[in-house]
Amino acid sequence: MKKLLFLTLAILTLSLSAPVMAQAPDLRVESPLTVELRESMKNQFRQLRPWVENGALGFKMDGTIVVRDPSVVPLSERQALTILLNANARDKAALYREIARLNGQPQLEQEVAASTASRMRDRMPAGWWIQDDNGNWAQKEAAE
Repeated sequence: MKKLLFLTLAILTLSLSAPVMAQAPDLRVESPLTVELRESMKNQFRQLRPWVENGALGFKMDGTIVVRDPSVVPLSERQALTILLNANARDKAALYREIARLNGQPQLEQEVAASTASRMRDRMPAGWWIQDDNGNWAQKEAAE
């Protein structure tokens, strides 16, 4: 009887102390702010896309777009490109924060960022540059 009581208490203690698994956040939630941020990022990407396609820019593992090969960007255009990249990174961070908030899970902002970046990498065309966790660059290969 004592063993059964001890076992029951142990299971109850473990179940109460185990972390509760949160539901994965819905990345498609909308608010006026998410609509505004997504539209801003689309406009920014229209300007960034030629630089992505010629290999000057690449995607870090977190989805941030960065200068991969500065030699491809003329000196006269670097400042404007840097301003655009910074605006894109700010909007992306604000979007992730808002999505987490709308899901009622503001602590999951990093998970929202990781999920979004993963989906983005899966959907991007072959040939675009992606940085791995070690900082190495490689072009995305075509799906087989």
